[in-house]
Amino acid sequence: MKNIIIWGALRSGKSTLAKRINKEFGHHWIEVDPLRNIYDFLNPANPILGLSLPSEEQAKAIAPMLKMYMDRLVGKHQQTFYVFEGVALDMPCLMKYLDTDKYTVICMGWSLPREDKFKQIKRYETKYDWTSRRTDDELRQEIQEGINTCELVKQFAKKNGLPYFDTSENREQVLDEIMKSLYGIFVP
Repeated sequence: MKNIIIWGALRSGKSTLAKRINKEFGHHWIEVDPLRNIYDFLNPANPILGLSLPSEEQAKAIAPMLKMYMDRLVGKHQQTFYVFEGVALDMPCLMKYLDTDKYTVICMGWSLPREDKFKQIKRYETKYDWTSRRTDDELRQEIQEGINTCELVKQFAKKNGLPYFDTSENREQVLDEIMKSLYGIFVP
């Protein structure tokens, strides 16, 4: 059994997948994005804005902190497993610090044009979704940043031989495919 890291763009299914992994395999779910609030508190002159990826400078500051946090949870003699998910994970920087024997990395994104993604989000949005607290213009801007993130995540996955899953269409089927692949890794 390994810990799992899910990295991807906003609204790509990271949290939904993490919940499924928690239910199916018992991994404790850790949402990493709130850690950016700690960074922002400690660095008010250089905050990470919205759901964008951290800058290279910010990523270099966050990665060791995140690695230490993950190591403390995982421990040397691991008895409990975790699924870490978020946009704030900067995998190119974090991979330099990770013991890859302890982690399975899953990359997620989508390939829809901005307006199509906007309509998709609005179609499934509930009052509990963070998107419901954004104006339409704010959401469109964050979707535009998400398009850039998707491309970065996809390129990173390809370069590093990691799985990349596009959840633009048939999202539930894609999540089922991911779970099936995890069964192949975790269940002999």
